[in-house]
Amino acid sequence: MPPEVPQRKTPEIMLRDLGLSMHTLDSKVELLKQQLNTLESNQEVIGRTIVLHNTRLQEMERKIAGLAGGPAAGAAPPEEIEALRKEIALLKESAEMMSKTAVSKEDFDRIQYIVESINPLEYVTLSQIDKLLDEKLKKKK
Repeated sequence: MPPEVPQRKTPEIMLRDLGLSMHTLDSKVELLKQQLNTLESNQEVIGRTIVLHNTRLQEMERKIAGLAGGPAAGAAPPEEIEALRKEIALLKESAEMMSKTAVSKEDFDRIQYIVESINPLEYVTLSQIDKLLDEKLKKKK
């Protein structure tokens, strides 16, 4: 048996395949944009939350420092101290969870670079490919 000769694709098929690939790439770029926007908003929320928790933590530390002065200094009862310690522990746990789910600045910059380097405006749209195919088919006839 003679070796099989690979069939050559016609320009129309190549253009169609290219159009489909471009459409897929465009969809992926849009998805990356959405993910980037989500990451940005999540970072803002996490940043505000961390600032709020830090403020609350400092307030509690001041209260505990005031309690260390003893009952004569207007210290709170031991139940209040224990409640503050529990709240501090919860805040620390919450901050740790947020730091695990947050994206680092390096990762964010890397994703942003990828999206910006793709530049979807340099690619052909599906409608432009359709027009090119139509013109090529009319010229062949």
